Amino acid sequence: MRINRAVWWSGVSVVVLLGACDPLSFLDQPGSQPKGAARAARPRAWTCQKVLSPSVLLLEEQGRAVTVALEHVTVISPLARQRAMPEAAHLTAPQIHMLYTNAWMVTTQLLGNATVTLDPLPGYTDKRIIAQVLAFSLLDVGEHLLDAGLAVITANSSRPVPTTYYAAQQRAMQREIGVWAVGVEFPKRFQMVTRGGLVNADAPAAPATMAQSQHDPAATSNAVDAPVEGAELIARANLRAMILCNLAVRGAPKKYTLVLAWRARLLQNELSGPLESFRPAKDAWNNLTLAVCGGLHTNIVLTTAAHELICVTRATRQVYTGEIISGYDLRLQADDQEVGSNDVTFSSNATLEKLN
Repeated sequence: MRINRAVWWSGVSVVVLLGACDPLSFLDQPGSQPKGAARAARPRAWTCQKVLSPSVLLLEEQGRAVTVALEHVTVISPLARQRAMPEAAHLTAPQIHMLYTNAWMVTTQLLGNATVTLDPLPGYTDKRIIAQVLAFSLLDVGEHLLDAGLAVITANSSRPVPTTYYAAQQRAMQREIGVWAVGVEFPKRFQMVTRGGLVNADAPAAPATMAQSQHDPAATSNAVDAPVEGAELIARANLRAMILCNLAVRGAPKKYTLVLAWRARLLQNELSGPLESFRPAKDAWNNLTLAVCGGLHTNIVLTTAAHELICVTRATRQVYTGEIISGYDLRLQADDQEVGSNDVTFSSNATLEKLN
């Protein structure tokens, strides 16, 4: 700012020029920021000096070297101690060696001529850090290895795993590549072993039944009175089929959606009559959906609906009412494809023996 002031002094006109400036005005001028502040605003670019392993790198920036391990990513190595990882349980030593070699080649190709940015940045005294590594500030090296099936997600830092990492690993699983290659035909990956029997559906009746088997004197008071001439004897059984099911999924720990469907097979009659009058029937299907991973065993207990059978004895003639559980059907689906079934028939006396 400039002020012109005219002063008359002894008949002489004198012009006095006064100047003033804003002490912060340099901040408004282009290019006037300190060089240090401008440098801090730019991302620090590193170069890869050496690939120490597919997931461990030696990076350099202005003469400073830092060893960086990929965050949330592990490449399964041929070292014996890593064979204990669930993801490697199904892999042979040659397969692990091949995957490790391929991962090393991919990491080297990605970082060969690339400038690298890190998140987080190392501190001034850090020699080793765990960080996300981005080639050309764009391509996430860890995510690329996961998407190729050459690495698996591991929680090796306190920061949350990016959702993009889970998506990349899931894509590799679905394509069954790299670590997630199964090598077993789809239906043969699933093994189902079952065994079943009849159990009393009336929970309070279980102790009484046990007492009778142990000849507990107190149990005799619950027993049917001794028959008298002309009297009717009534025996009843209210039973369920219980199915113990063991599922084994072979191969890599890929996730599958399994659906178990089961039903009881029955013998029933509309009216009372002898056993010869019973006709075959079936319950409605029951369904159970569960998520499982390859390489694991799962034990499940399934039960059918309860079915009652009543036997009335008049002299030497017996009349039956209700239903007899004669067996069960079991079906297994994986990802909407049937991969197993089991149809079991119980002994004809299995229900009759439980009448009391």
